[in-house]
Amino acid sequence: MAEKGSKWLWGCSIALLLLLAIGVAAVVGIRWYVARMVEADMTPEEIARMERFFNEPVEIPKAWQEVEPYPDELLEAAIHLQHQWETMGELPEWFDSCSGPLDKLQQGQALTSEEWDEIGQMVEDYEEFLPVVVEFVSLPGYELQSFPSKGPADHLFMAVPDFLMIQQITKLFCLQAYYQGDQREWEPAFESALTALRLTERHPASYLITHLIALACEGITVKCLGSLAARCDNPAILRAALQEMNRLDPLINLDNLEQAVLIDHIAALREYKRQGGEVDLSSGKPAADFFRQHLQIARGLSPDPSIGKVPPFAMGMTEKILYKIALPNTMEAHTRERAAKAKFDLARFLLARRIEQLESGTAPQDASQRVSEYFPEPLRDPFSDTAYLWDAGRELFY
Repeated sequence: MAEKGSKWLWGCSIALLLLLAIGVAAVVGIRWYVARMVEADMTPEEIARMERFFNEPVEIPKAWQEVEPYPDELLEAAIHLQHQWETMGELPEWFDSCSGPLDKLQQGQALTSEEWDEIGQMVEDYEEFLPVVVEFVSLPGYELQSFPSKGPADHLFMAVPDFLMIQQITKLFCLQAYYQGDQREWEPAFESALTALRLTERHPASYLITHLIALACEGITVKCLGSLAARCDNPAILRAALQEMNRLDPLINLDNLEQAVLIDHIAALREYKRQGGEVDLSSGKPAADFFRQHLQIARGLSPDPSIGKVPPFAMGMTEKILYKIALPNTMEAHTRERAAKAKFDLARFLLARRIEQLESGTAPQDASQRVSEYFPEPLRDPFSDTAYLWDAGRELFY
């Protein structure tokens, strides 16, 4: 009897060991398969970047670690701005039309007197609202992320600014600037356009969607500033505008492109910290550490108990899958940011050349050297990190 019991125990032990071996082999096999699947359409450079993300310590810029709650005055102004916007009437049909007056102006086309009248009516309709925006943007602590959102933050503690509202307000300021420029009211015209540019101010680690909002608005505003500069005949006003553009230089994350996928996670942790939560934003850890903090907090705040219930052995695989999903969008966002930075710089060159033309009476022949006097430091092409080039035949930088 004892012998039979002993054989039974040995049989059970062997069966358990076999099941354990099969389980381990399955886990290893699944991990290997997922790893191959994740890396299947990635280039060697992308795979190396992913490995650095999960293994190599990173230095987090000090500005990314510092965060303070928004001042009460700013939050109250944001609510007031939202209420004011909601009470405004509907925008005319031509406002967002690709054949409307604003689009024509952005493409350098001439407008009819009727179209200028339409813009003048638009400026009049919003003459009480736009100063509310100016006041909001001028408050201490303002950044684009503090702009009113469509609703309360979700369980990912991410309240995305109302991008449609921001873009439409940018267009309103630019329409006002174009109209004032047509009336040769240069000082208020540049102030309107510069207010649109101030609207896009953001923190170096704001959400990538906030970056895309800012870049779209910067593109509209830079075209407006270039158009005004080409027609303005007052060098003093141009100098003041250029000084403000230098102050608002929108270079944000160009020095941190290697960790581009990290920015959204840092932004989420900063937002959580702004609301009183505890996070670790110190340097010296792999970028994946911030990624994991973001996931952990999101799971804790989620009303859905099923969120984040991933077996420990699958966590690393899940993280790499999520990383891969996020990678293309972050890279595209920063390519756009480089392009926006280049357009912003070229607009500053245009203002500087126009000042020289007005003050000297002729277009400078050595503009590529002389206009550098107008900038706090030499402007460099963000794609090549070299000086912008000068085309003497067409008399422009590129």
